[in-house]
Amino acid sequence: MNRLFLSGTINSDIEIYSSPKGEKILIFSLLNEDNKFSIEVVYKKKAFDENLDVKKTDNIIVEGALKKIKKGSQYTFRLEAIKIFKTEV
Repeated sequence: MNRLFLSGTINSDIEIYSSPKGEKILIFSLLNEDNKFSIEVVYKKKAFDENLDVKKTDNIIVEGALKKIKKGSQYTFRLEAIKIFKTEV
């Protein structure tokens, strides 16, 4: 199992979806602290933590696993988050 912690800034609008299983799904782009790369983050939960109030430009730490996905004819990586922590600057 790969386990990863990334910190950075949410640099896209947060898309919110509901799955057929009743999960809430957040999808957003996370720009790392060095502004060198951005990665798509997917966060799925039955119920979100009420303290999780994140928006574009918030600084966060994300815990999760990297998954290789195919987009069109290319492969890319996505971070499938299991926890999101909002940080203060």
